Amino acid sequence: MLKGGRRYYANKEKLMMKNDVKHLDMKVIYKITYPNGKIYIGQGSPNRSLIEKDFTSDQINTIKKEIIWESKTAYIEEVYEKEIELIKKFRSNDPNKGYNRWPKFIE
Repeated sequence: MLKGGRRYYANKEKLMMKNDVKHLDMKVIYKITYPNGKIYIGQGSPNRSLIEKDFTSDQINTIKKEIIWESKTAYIEEVYEKEIELIKKFRSNDPNKGYNRWPKFIE
């Protein structure tokens, strides 16, 4: 169906604009481990200023980044859901364990 010159596709019973659906690119979620043992789970990296104030440049060079989930077929909504699931699983939103600020950690 066309609306406003854009093509729309149905996904999980809702309509989405093709431009917003990036299902052909590889999606990855990383686990980043820092020298202090804290972790970050996400599609990218945390705010660099948070990291730079905690570590020297030599320590920053020892940061370990690994892919913990990837998909060529997932829709972006599925990637966000998986990211939240993994943040909760690894408890990287617990300030004592990680750098994720969202979703808010609840003990």
